[in-house]
Amino acid sequence: MSDLYTVEYQNAYISEPSVKNEVGKDHGRVRRMYASITLAAELAVNDVIKMFKLPAHSYIVDARIIAPDDGTSGIVNVGWEANGVDAADEDGIFIGASEVDFGAGAIDNKLLGTAPGYNKKFGAETLISAKCTEVTVASSGDTIQLELFYVLD
Repeated sequence: MSDLYTVEYQNAYISEPSVKNEVGKDHGRVRRMYASITLAAELAVNDVIKMFKLPAHSYIVDARIIAPDDGTSGIVNVGWEANGVDAADEDGIFIGASEVDFGAGAIDNKLLGTAPGYNKKFGAETLISAKCTEVTVASSGDTIQLELFYVLD
């Protein structure tokens, strides 16, 4: 049997001299951003909804997307746009076919730990956006909500 150590444990307790872990990973304050949009018309392929800007040096720790179940169909991805430091990833938070498929019924999905955006530190202020990848039907008048939790300490 052998002991295994996380990078953070190794840094704090084994390395000589010890290495400080980033504050946001050990005991950062979680903050929340929220955006909603009521669609005035159907979304077309490549339509982009600009949600909000995440502050520089933030870590995403959780996210949630919410949309109604009213016969709507269509798919959107949620991710971020390039910021001069980090490359764009249009589905880095939610990938449409598996998590934001309006045709599957009401959407109330949480960020997966396997998503590229989970625990990602952004090097600059970053625009979070949603991009339509399959035309929506019966979505006019529907409200899409995005809630994102991040650490910035």
